[in-house]
Amino acid sequence: MIDFFKVSPLSKVLIKIFAKGFYKVHAGLLLFLFVTIILYCFYIEVLNQTHFEPDVIILFNLSFVLSIISSPVLVILVFAVWIVFTIKSWSYVSSQIIVPENQFLFYSSNSIDRFSQFKSWLLVQLIISIPIIVYGIFAMLIGIAFGYYLIPIVILLFALFMACISALLYMHTINKLINPYEKTLYLKIAKKWKKPFFSLFLYHCLNNLQVTIAVTKILSFIIIIGGTYILADIQHDLRVASVICLGIVLTHSLLIYQSNYFETTQLAFSRNFPLSCNQVYLNHLLAYLLLTLPENIWMLLNFNPFESLSLILFSAGTAMFFKSILYLIRLDMRRYLYRIFFLFLLYFVMIMFQLIWVLIPINLIISLWIYNKKYYKLEDL
Repeated sequence: MIDFFKVSPLSKVLIKIFAKGFYKVHAGLLLFLFVTIILYCFYIEVLNQTHFEPDVIILFNLSFVLSIISSPVLVILVFAVWIVFTIKSWSYVSSQIIVPENQFLFYSSNSIDRFSQFKSWLLVQLIISIPIIVYGIFAMLIGIAFGYYLIPIVILLFALFMACISALLYMHTINKLINPYEKTLYLKIAKKWKKPFFSLFLYHCLNNLQVTIAVTKILSFIIIIGGTYILADIQHDLRVASVICLGIVLTHSLLIYQSNYFETTQLAFSRNFPLSCNQVYLNHLLAYLLLTLPENIWMLLNFNPFESLSLILFSAGTAMFFKSILYLIRLDMRRYLYRIFFLFLLYFVMIMFQLIWVLIPINLIISLWIYNKKYYKLEDL
């Protein structure tokens, strides 16, 4: 039992390279968020507070935390923020793994058994996720003190779950880099199958991005189940279903980025095909619909035909808008995450005002326009 908590030499190396590096790069942003939350929760003053009892003033100071641990909708919003934070950590660690001076890890870490690797990477991600975990523990303590038990525990478990998934993803990445050209069992089975243009990225996902797909589908499943059972009005309020769809698109944002990366780095020759921008757009749209087939089936089974079609169009249109943004900013993960997070907040507000009917045509029209302007301009990619 003592050995489980012992910091191994590999853990020390990984912490120094990745965890400390992450905080050096993002110190300003993390410090700003930490100071802002501390000041709000403990030092904000209520206007004309002379007639309030001290206990009431404390409630005002903790109103932000209490609103989150008592509102399922805000919990989903917090989860979305944390997913973006975790994806950002994935982007940083993955970029550092392939740096030449860190290539010694390919062989030194893989000489250790898988369980020890998992513990080391888990410790790294837990250290990176300290802001999330500290807030989760704080929310849990406040929730227990004020009689809210379920949601604070779910928040903390979600943070730990994301850390475990991240550790598995890092392990898969560094093991994959040892022999990137090794044929998987899936590739051996599917090598004789027909592969239309729209399906190329799907084959790439099944062969090279199994962990990413698994994580994405698990998060999507959690959002659907959580939204269905926590938000009881899902059958009667299309806004709730729209927020869930927005969460589904957000969980697929990394795959959307990967599709553009795959297209730019390995399918550049496809721009010589006799395909118009509209045809390319339809191919990518079909690929996303197939990628989210389980989610689309859930919509068809739980809503009437008109509502389910509207939700699918909203989901697909938002995804295509996210993808089209990459043609404007190139393969810049940081700028991409900032933009989709801003769009997530904007869309969330618009959905609350029942403007999903405005978002559906806007998503499709703007994304199609960007495709026609940028897709064949190689110098802009």
